[in-house]
Amino acid sequence: MKKRFIRVIFLFIFPVILSCGFWTSSASALTEEQSLLGEAWRIVNLAYVDDSFNHQNWWFVRQKLIKKPLENRDDTYNAIQEMLASLED
Repeated sequence: MKKRFIRVIFLFIFPVILSCGFWTSSASALTEEQSLLGEAWRIVNLAYVDDSFNHQNWWFVRQKLIKKPLENRDDTYNAIQEMLASLED
């Protein structure tokens, strides 16, 4: 009786667990270009900028630019230049 109960529970729970695994989204990894932009942002953030420099939220600047489609290195360099130009320094 106990084994049958365990089998029944297993038969109902196992498919639910499997189906939940298929519905979870994979982690979104950064592309190489986004990583380069993030690294440039991090260097400037650590060495130069406080969080509210030039009355802007430096973290939001990063978030805005990281969402842009960066197809190649030129796009990335242009985004980095845009990021640095926003500092007006």
